[in-house]
Amino acid sequence: MSKGIYTALSGAISQNQKLDVLSNNIANVDTVGFKKDEPVFKEYVTALEKEETVIDVPRVEFKPSDFYHLHGNDKSFVSLDDVVTNHETGRFRRTGNTLDFALNGEGFFEVNTPLGLRYTRAGNFSLDPVGRLVTEDGYPVMAVPTPEKITPEQREIIIGNRQIEITSN
Repeated sequence: MSKGIYTALSGAISQNQKLDVLSNNIANVDTVGFKKDEPVFKEYVTALEKEETVIDVPRVEFKPSDFYHLHGNDKSFVSLDDVVTNHETGRFRRTGNTLDFALNGEGFFEVNTPLGLRYTRAGNFSLDPVGRLVTEDGYPVMAVPTPEKITPEQREIIIGNRQIEITSN
């Protein structure tokens, strides 16, 4: 069987994996605070496995012409190496809700979930019946920790019916 079929197959599999990542990004395009994922691919060259005495393989950055002398003893495959999340700041959209917030630059909102403290960039908050600032799922949003507020429950932001003032810090 031609070795080219394996190279083509590895490319097809990798493109399918890329399509899965892109499909997830498209499915979440309207999800508040969603960060898109980006696939990272790598090339695997079997000739690089051989000892230098067996075959003369360049051990630095190479171009295809460097392998012409291998006489068909090389094979090259592509594979998905990693999927990384792009943490760049997205576009902001005015919602009209006084409890919707967006972070420009680095940082996360800290929320208290049943699994413990978690971080999110989704800033679509509301008030629960006791006046706590909560996420869309009802998890309390945490204030910045201070020495006098130790436990997560003591750090919950309780607004009640008070006027809200937002500052840059």
